[in-house]
Amino acid sequence: MKKWIAGISAAVLAFTGVASAVPGAVVTAADSNSKYNYGEALQKSMFFYEVQQSGVKPDWNEVSWRSDCMTNDYVPGGWFDAGDHLKFTLTNAYSAALLGWGLLNYGDGVDKAGQRTMYENNLQFALDYLVGCDQGDNIVYMIGEGSFDHVWWGSAEVYMDKYELMKGETQRPYYTCEDSCIEADMAAALATGYLNFKDSQPEKAKEYLEHAVDLFDRADKLRSIGDDPEEQSYYKITTFYDDLFYAANWLYMATGEQKYLDLCKTDYIPNLGKEEQSSEMKYTWGMCWDDVMQGGMLLYAINTGESQWKDQFTKHLEYWTTGYGGKQITYTPDGLPWLFQWGSLRHATTTAFLAYVAVDQLYQDDTAKAEKYTKFADKVMNYCFGDNSKNFSYVVGMGEDYPQAWHHRTSSGAWNDKWSNIGQTEGEDAKPHAHILYGALVGGPDQKDGYSDKIGDYQYTEVAIDYNAGYTAALCAMVDKYGGTSDPDFPPTETPKWDEFFMKASINQSASSYTELKVFAMNHS
Repeated sequence: MKKWIAGISAAVLAFTGVASAVPGAVVTAADSNSKYNYGEALQKSMFFYEVQQSGVKPDWNEVSWRSDCMTNDYVPGGWFDAGDHLKFTLTNAYSAALLGWGLLNYGDGVDKAGQRTMYENNLQFALDYLVGCDQGDNIVYMIGEGSFDHVWWGSAEVYMDKYELMKGETQRPYYTCEDSCIEADMAAALATGYLNFKDSQPEKAKEYLEHAVDLFDRADKLRSIGDDPEEQSYYKITTFYDDLFYAANWLYMATGEQKYLDLCKTDYIPNLGKEEQSSEMKYTWGMCWDDVMQGGMLLYAINTGESQWKDQFTKHLEYWTTGYGGKQITYTPDGLPWLFQWGSLRHATTTAFLAYVAVDQLYQDDTAKAEKYTKFADKVMNYCFGDNSKNFSYVVGMGEDYPQAWHHRTSSGAWNDKWSNIGQTEGEDAKPHAHILYGALVGGPDQKDGYSDKIGDYQYTEVAIDYNAGYTAALCAMVDKYGGTSDPDFPPTETPKWDEFFMKASINQSASSYTELKVFAMNHS
């Protein structure tokens, strides 16, 4: 039934023209199914996650300009959070859960795009890090020192050399706590790992499930936000019942034990967020690292099959499309649903993924809703690739015109802590990034479709593992529905943008009996 509905949706979309451009209307370009290569986009998103790897570089990592780094972290491995070098268990878990969900639902498409092996490798890299962060009585919630990380700009490979020179330490600090939000998100991610690998790698899957069950039990018993002050200036956690709700649904799917759904009904749902100044259950906002309620609601509707929860989740998609209860998300002039200035595309693409899942698993018998929400999701994703008035792609390395000044230390190649003009063509020290950060989804445009392509305007140009997470999961759905192929010549061999080593010399002074030279030997690293 899922495949049949997907086929109907694809056929409808293939013959749909451009709809009204009234703000809030869902606009779908003609022949949107073949306009972009979603398989290539998925392939490049995997490349982005490989760039983010900390620790020993795996043999399968295809990023030629990355190498081993920070191998003596208390817990090695995992993904760097964003354009910096901090590691947060929260965002590793949140992102891995979405990647796991995308693979679980749309693995056939990932297979056809030729990306299953690389996808599984990247997913396991994050899940293994989460296992390492589970210390039994507590969790490692952060590794790195923000006060150093955010005042020094350089690559991951030379980070520790600089850190030791400045701090006199050979290991980065790590921080531990108990936190229901983080532990529940870890449990959710590891449960998706179990579901994805239980047949192909049963021993590894068993390990993931054991940790998932234990983490969930501790999170449920604690029911509190942890004492994790080092994280607060970056990710200030405000809720935890939504995380327990989300994780309980994943544990139910992994174990089949009814107790997890019972907890949702008796303990978690009564404590979920409400609309402002209302007793109505929250349906606005979007799924993100601090609010996974809507993802949990979608799973609960699927797991229970009860119309009440299907209707509740439908409110969320109505808010993001044509509105519900007098509330509707803001739309940009080009038709992008715009929630918030930080990571506007992150929010939109994550909602697009939820819409794809809902179409396939909730609305099989509702052609109107299936068509409406599929159009919405397609429009969001294609906006990222260039379906906008600027014909501008917000994914680095996709299309002809894409960001040049993404906010990312390691790919910049900067060696002298001068980074403000990287990606620019004019001004002192202006130069391109040393390496192309293929597959990275940048933060995105403002409410008027405006975009500032400057490395210091990180509201627009920041990249992050959670920014790419829902986007990547949505790509899984797109390659499953519409196809797409990997590029056999990717990644290309890079040509250095400037010399790594060079010498400068000039005559300082000279006389009849001597010549004095001034010589500089430059090593950019």
